Amino acid sequence: MSGIVGIVNLDGAPVERGLLERLTGYLAFRGPDRQEVWQEGSVGFGHTLLRTTPEGWFEQQPFSLDGESWITADARVDGRTELIERLGLEEGLKLKEINDAELILRAYLKWGEECVAHLIGDFAFAIWDGRKQKLFCARDQFGVKLFYYARVGNCLIFSNTLNCIRQHPLVSERLNEQAIGDFLLFDMNYNLETTFFSDIQRLPGGHVLSLTRDGTFSTRRYWTLPVPEPVRYKRDSEYIEHFKEVMGQAVGDRLRNETEKVGIMLSGGLDSNTITATALDLAKKQNRPLKLKACTAVHDYLIPDNERYYTSLAARAHNIEVEYLTADKYRLFEGCEEEAALRTPEPYHDPLSKLCHDKLQIMANFSRVSLSGDGGDEALKMPTLTSLVKSGLSSRLAGDIFRTLFVYRLYSNFGVGLKAALRTMVNLETISNHYEPLAWINTEFLEGHHLEQRFYSERRRFYNNGSFLRVLAYIYLTFPWWSANFENNDPGISQLPLEVRSPFFDLRLVNYLLAIPPLPWCVGKEILRQVLKDTLPSAVRYRPKTTVQADMYQARGQAPWDILTSVPEVGKYVNVNKVIQAVNSSKDNEWVNWENLRPLTLTYWLKTYRLEKTIRLKPALAE
Repeated sequence: MSGIVGIVNLDGAPVERGLLERLTGYLAFRGPDRQEVWQEGSVGFGHTLLRTTPEGWFEQQPFSLDGESWITADARVDGRTELIERLGLEEGLKLKEINDAELILRAYLKWGEECVAHLIGDFAFAIWDGRKQKLFCARDQFGVKLFYYARVGNCLIFSNTLNCIRQHPLVSERLNEQAIGDFLLFDMNYNLETTFFSDIQRLPGGHVLSLTRDGTFSTRRYWTLPVPEPVRYKRDSEYIEHFKEVMGQAVGDRLRNETEKVGIMLSGGLDSNTITATALDLAKKQNRPLKLKACTAVHDYLIPDNERYYTSLAARAHNIEVEYLTADKYRLFEGCEEEAALRTPEPYHDPLSKLCHDKLQIMANFSRVSLSGDGGDEALKMPTLTSLVKSGLSSRLAGDIFRTLFVYRLYSNFGVGLKAALRTMVNLETISNHYEPLAWINTEFLEGHHLEQRFYSERRRFYNNGSFLRVLAYIYLTFPWWSANFENNDPGISQLPLEVRSPFFDLRLVNYLLAIPPLPWCVGKEILRQVLKDTLPSAVRYRPKTTVQADMYQARGQAPWDILTSVPEVGKYVNVNKVIQAVNSSKDNEWVNWENLRPLTLTYWLKTYRLEKTIRLKPALAE
């Protein structure tokens, strides 16, 4: 997760090298292994290297093959063998020494802007094409790697670290109040093209950006999650073997590491255990050393929780070390003011953010790479009953139901799946007129930014996203929440030298999981259960899917509500008295309690935002 930064002056003025070096220096925490800048006239790139792949030992960025086109990238390219073949690289080249940034640049030189159609993996990069006098930037399909930019005056500044762009003297501190409104409604900014700062924009996942010397600027979407053709095999074993193949590709590409040690965010569920089993199996087949260490957060006494029991069973079956974090001891908003690592560039609603950061810290102490099971739940979402009916596969559907009930005997799991599907069959025109934040958002702010209309229109937009069979999985995989999740795990926010890799967001794996028959394979994640039948004990594989039977936030006692009155700006956005009233009247509803904590998250962020304004490097940069 290297640091990248760049400046392009459209008026032809030379980039101030000292400014570029200081912006690059700001990113030193992202890349402790190497720090370089390249500047030629009105264009300059900076890069700080965090070495996470074997090829990284030969990496030097910014990089050029011909002195004309230059790249700075934070990238891990997957499917390298296939890409190298398509590029037609000569056998004489030391292919194992070609780093991912060089592969991307070679792809650009061969295919131009269409190079992104040939790339898979996690990447954010910028290329200056000296011949065409054009800047070309791209972000991976799901937006795992970050990319921000600001167009101020005749200057464009970009980076994969939001606070780095804030250091540029031309970038203002004006807040984007529409983003604040979204945060109070949804936990996050639903507009993936903007940030909480008016001058700074976000390039969404699956998008490219281009800027020419004459000032022509554009962004465009180059990728949309496809609706793949259904996969139908004659034998069940073929589904399982195909899954093992694509999961092996996804995990194998993410095991590329500069050492034999890799962390794993393990739970007692199926997603992370499938990744763990696949990683260990690949290492065994390839006769390569691999040491996995797991980390799991558990509750021992504060709320009912059996995560420690199931995770210990799984870790013992895998024969790997697991370190437990006892979540009971963490207080709401602990460390949010005192610890710099918890001061996020934008509001991120997690009242237990210190717990999450400590998990990342444990992984970073062990390795620079950690695997995560994120995305498994979403890729294997059961379809809605509406989509099942509209899919037009009635005869096949009847056969799938028969096999699910009588061949797999998944009575209880199928019942859970049906209940879940029924819950999604809500006519969104009848959404309740009561939504907790609408009661305590400041009336003037609510009306001025049309937040009530925005809430209901966004709800309908996401849930009326088509009627194809796997529409629910499609919706969940493309939900805006993932952007905030990827960002919060990124070193630009965690300030840790750790790259979190999520195999379930591999394009090859996602396409396959969206194509298989949901019955029986998505019922209780049956395909994962079958894959793990020789690895995990039945107690873990058939662990009942239960929700936490207690409010983990209420269980921690009184939240620090006094802070609401310590930041005057908060009153512009929320009515503090109404927040307290809402809290006192909703103590038995965990989701409502979660919503009511958003004003606290916003208040802590506003305090640290003001603090960051006073300590940022602008005075030094302006010298």
